[in-house]
Amino acid sequence: MKINDIIKNKDGVALLLVTVIITAVALILTVKVTALGLGELEMIYIVSQADESFAVADGCMEETLRRIQIDKDYGVGEGIITINLGAGSCDITVAAAEEERTIDVHAAKNEYNKKLRVTLSLTGGRITINSWEELDI
Repeated sequence: MKINDIIKNKDGVALLLVTVIITAVALILTVKVTALGLGELEMIYIVSQADESFAVADGCMEETLRRIQIDKDYGVGEGIITINLGAGSCDITVAAAEEERTIDVHAAKNEYNKKLRVTLSLTGGRITINSWEELDI
């Protein structure tokens, strides 16, 4: 069959045209779905990195509280203390006002950061947490 014969057959031209349109639409949909999937993967990666950064900050805060329980003057007047935990690190500052402490932890894992602040009271060797909050960076 020659091209001229196909062109003369209008049903063949219509079928060819419908096939081309359906193929183009399927290709466009495939590209869009793939792009959405890649966007979702990137979002999942960002959320997991942020969660890991929060876990590092939380771990550093727990370690700081443990050290304050052992030594109530831990970190007071020392400036920034750095702790490495797993794949991340934290910078910790401890401010004191009599029996009150304010602890700031800034954690970094890759390019993701979290900051926590805890205020607590020390009474008779016992720690009472007054607040525990995540701060904007």
